[in-house]
Amino acid sequence: MPIDTTEIDCSSYNNRVIEESGIGKLSRRNRGFLLHPFYCLEAETFCPLGVAQSKVWTREDEHTTEKRKSENILSKESNKWYSKLLEAKDNCLQAAAHITYVCDREADIFEVLSNINDDRTDLVIRSRHDRSIKTKKGSSSISNSLKKEKVKAWVSFPSKKKKTRIIKASIKYIEVEILEPKYYKKLENTPESKTINVVQIESKGVEKIKWILLTTKEIRSIEQATEIVDIYKARWEIEEMFRIMKKESFNIEASELRDGKSIQKLSLYVMEAAVKIQQLKFAREGTSDLKTNKLFTKDEIECLEKLNDEYQGNTIKQSNPHEKENLAWASWIIARIGGWKGFKSQRPPGPITFRRGLTRFENMYLGYKISKE
Repeated sequence: MPIDTTEIDCSSYNNRVIEESGIGKLSRRNRGFLLHPFYCLEAETFCPLGVAQSKVWTREDEHTTEKRKSENILSKESNKWYSKLLEAKDNCLQAAAHITYVCDREADIFEVLSNINDDRTDLVIRSRHDRSIKTKKGSSSISNSLKKEKVKAWVSFPSKKKKTRIIKASIKYIEVEILEPKYYKKLENTPESKTINVVQIESKGVEKIKWILLTTKEIRSIEQATEIVDIYKARWEIEEMFRIMKKESFNIEASELRDGKSIQKLSLYVMEAAVKIQQLKFAREGTSDLKTNKLFTKDEIECLEKLNDEYQGNTIKQSNPHEKENLAWASWIIARIGGWKGFKSQRPPGPITFRRGLTRFENMYLGYKISKE
């Protein structure tokens, strides 16, 4: 489950927002609010399932560094990485067989690493701090221990910047006992140390990558270490959702609403639509188990059937190749409505095509409902 925070900047258009009850300080010049969703993915396939919960808030006056050091995590903004994770696993995620929270560097907090995981909850967090660790001779650091460790294996994966480029990276993994930070106000239930596993993936050359991943999952083999890297890579899905919400598709930050609270509410509706787009995109090849009736109502499916007949061509190549029960069937139709030609030789439909297709389908469905009355 990827978790991250994004800023919704409402300062793009001067004097646009009149009612600022839902708007706060983002930086020295910018104003807006923050969104912190819990994005659920299926464990085996990383199929998008939806947003379990989301926190929306605004920043008031900034705390000084001295004040932050004198407070525990419960009174800080970083509590979003602690209390919210505890609440989620006991409430909206209590039916889940197992939960893996996947977080970026901002979540590298000792209380999070030491207090969140249990029998059905694990963490994968990218390291931000070179933490002190306990050794037989006293103490050392994670970086020093990794330097002494031999490379366990080499892995290859395609570059995001250039698809034809293959990146070769080394993998190391170790088990360490991290020590609590010396200067901070800890919670009463926080232990003095915590045993975790560390995975380092590093590449050199044109694209230099160095990830140090902290996890509560067990690692006893290179396969398990590689799985941790794959789990962390799935965090990109929440970044994609943010891109769709912003300039990639909906451009929520350019909303013409003039009330701060209204823009906050709109962002939640846009987030729901962005998840739907990602589900359609994930299902487009027909290899997922997502069902059409999970995203569309019975009446909407009837409308899609009518549109399917209209958008199919006279040849097999121009026909919808998927079964109606599989979401790929609806994905094909929505993409065609959005302007995709339907040929396999063509570039597969992306977020903009699906957003355009969904918008047009909503208008078509409204007309279909009226015609049935």
